[in-house]
Amino acid sequence: MSDQFDRIRKQRRAPRKSHKKSSDNGILKAWLFMGGIMIVALLVVTQIEHSPPGPPSREEKIEDSFSTYDGSHRELVKMIKDRMNDPDSFEHVETKYWDKGDHLLIYMKFRGRNSFNAVITDEILAKADTEGNVFEIIE
Repeated sequence: MSDQFDRIRKQRRAPRKSHKKSSDNGILKAWLFMGGIMIVALLVVTQIEHSPPGPPSREEKIEDSFSTYDGSHRELVKMIKDRMNDPDSFEHVETKYWDKGDHLLIYMKFRGRNSFNAVITDEILAKADTEGNVFEIIE
């Protein structure tokens, strides 16, 4: 009887042959292939994002001169504030511009306190280049 138990124990301990190994290799190969594709895609996207941009276009240069917050012309606001009695009271109302080819014509309406502490609304018309530099105050 002990011989029977020994045979049963040996059978239980004996490694079983599995037919899953070939399918496991296929799954592993598929995962490696997909991982390789993901790495290549990540490298391509990273390269595209870090490629040096070309020179800014004329329109981009003009847009960079204006605030994305309120649309005011940054350089013109600085000039106005430098000439105001109370620069902290400056409030932008509106800005419009016309592209004249070699320069921009900029109209700005703004508010601020005068020397009598009264809030006044004023307008200004100026010329600026496409880089944002104001070179002439017309009105």
